[in-house]
Amino acid sequence: MFSFVDKGSDAEAKGVKPGDEILEAGGYTIDRSNLWKFRYLYDNLRPQRSIRVVLRSPNGEQRQLELVAKQTERKNKRLTYYEQEALAKKADREAEGVELLRS
Repeated sequence: MFSFVDKGSDAEAKGVKPGDEILEAGGYTIDRSNLWKFRYLYDNLRPQRSIRVVLRSPNGEQRQLELVAKQTERKNKRLTYYEQEALAKKADREAEGVELLRS
C-alpha cells in the first residue's frame, strides 16, 4: 500500500494516491511476505526504467499503470559486486590496450 506519493513523480501524474494497494508489480503478486524479494530484485539485481503495476484504490477500483522510474544519484556510494567486476574487467582491457601501444 502506498503511504505517500512523491510530488512531481510519474505516479502522482498518473493519479496514484496514498492508500492505493499494490496488487501486482512487474508481473509478480506483491504481499508483505515477498515485498523484500521484489525490492531486492528491482532495486539491486534488475533495475528497470519502468514497471507495470496493478493497483486497487480504497473504493475497490482496480487499474493498471505503467510507472516510469525517477533516476536519482545513489546515496550509498559502495559498488555492488557486479559493478566492481565490470570496473575490473574494463581496467584490464584498458591496460591491455596500453601494452599493445607500447609494443
